[in-house]
Amino acid sequence: MRDNSISQLIEKNAVWKKISVMLFFTLILNITIMLDIIPRLKLYSNGLTLPDAIIGYNVEYARNWLAITSSEGLRLYLHYFFILDSIYPLISAIFFTLIISALFKRILSPDSSIKGIVILPFAVAFCDYFENFGIFFMISNLPDFNPKVALITSIFSSLKWILGAVVVLLILIGSILLLVKYLRSRMCKTMN
Repeated sequence: MRDNSISQLIEKNAVWKKISVMLFFTLILNITIMLDIIPRLKLYSNGLTLPDAIIGYNVEYARNWLAITSSEGLRLYLHYFFILDSIYPLISAIFFTLIISALFKRILSPDSSIKGIVILPFAVAFCDYFENFGIFFMISNLPDFNPKVALITSIFSSLKWILGAVVVLLILIGSILLLVKYLRSRMCKTMN
């Protein structure tokens, strides 16, 4: 029952006006993180990119980043980036869920068993949150370093990027299928 009400809530809100609003918030957060916070953090870490922004870093990279990044850079991470990156996964998950739902509700039948794919962006957010908490934990426990925490955090980071790529692929597939459906309907109308 609950799954059905969540699906209905998503479908009801998967309209382009609401998607546009979520796009605005996603872009504002993305621009702030990519063009302001990440470059500032690189200044405090001798040019090393923070682990959040790397696909598949290893334990040594995490150790080096923590060792090289100045205390001011770590404070910047905890007080600004961590806060923004705690909001971003939820906002982007809602945005991408609405896009996928808007595309696939026009393609799939209402009782299709694969409609559950619309919640995949929340799996990306889940991985992002675990990655964030892992990095927060590593910074909070300095000067001690736990390689197991770094490894688990790296795994969640890799999963975040892989699942994010799947979400983008779903949007591309949905867009192509919707375009094909539209072109077929136009061809059928011109033939009649």
